[in-house]
Amino acid sequence: MPSFKQPSVIGAVFQNSKILLVKRRDVPVWVLPGGGVDKEEGLEEALRREIWEESGFHVKVLRKVGEYFPINRLANYTHLFECTLISGEATLSQETREVEFFDIDNLPSLPPPYLDWIQDCLKQEKEIIQKYLTG
Repeated sequence: MPSFKQPSVIGAVFQNSKILLVKRRDVPVWVLPGGGVDKEEGLEEALRREIWEESGFHVKVLRKVGEYFPINRLANYTHLFECTLISGEATLSQETREVEFFDIDNLPSLPPPYLDWIQDCLKQEKEIIQKYLTG
């Protein structure tokens, strides 16, 4: 595997037929929660921390869905996980201006590659998906 800078983690948090999205403060778009992995931090630990920091929710990681390789130096090597809600309440942060669960069939406009990542989760593949980022 090629060498990458610090990886990123993204969580698709499903609750019934809804998915958790956060609207960023820096660029006001809806995205899946996630972020960078700190040194000496495991992927799932980083994911649970990022989701809690961005949304106020505690989650259980159900499975690793995919690994996505960067197509340029601006992107990160990203690990996508499917999660389920354990507890918490929607809480805004320095990074998020809105936190909301959306019906999976009625999503707001999402920048690439977030819709692809949600669709990858819904495929329920047995193998971990490995591919290059699409955007």
